[in-house]
Amino acid sequence: MRWSVKDKACAENIHRLRSAAGHIDGIVGMLEADRSCIEVVKQIQAAQTALARVSESLLNEHLHICIAALSNGDSHESERLLAEITEVFPSECNLRRLS
Repeated sequence: MRWSVKDKACAENIHRLRSAAGHIDGIVGMLEADRSCIEVVKQIQAAQTALARVSESLLNEHLHICIAALSNGDSHESERLLAEITEVFPSECNLRRLS
């Protein structure tokens, strides 16, 4: 069976989420073992990086869906999808409606 790009992205996201979960489990163990703050912070950063990559991947997929809706002339669906993006990223998105 051939994997589509979407299937591959999903598998990569699942891998990243499992990696983040492993880092978080490790962080708990490190705190319980009274490990150094710097070591703990490095593990927190690794978990945050994994989560950020999943977020970027999902946003990328969402934007592709939005572009497809625009290409199909579905302006209502495009506006709905863009509204979802601005809801999730209000400070990063300063999208203005094109007149």
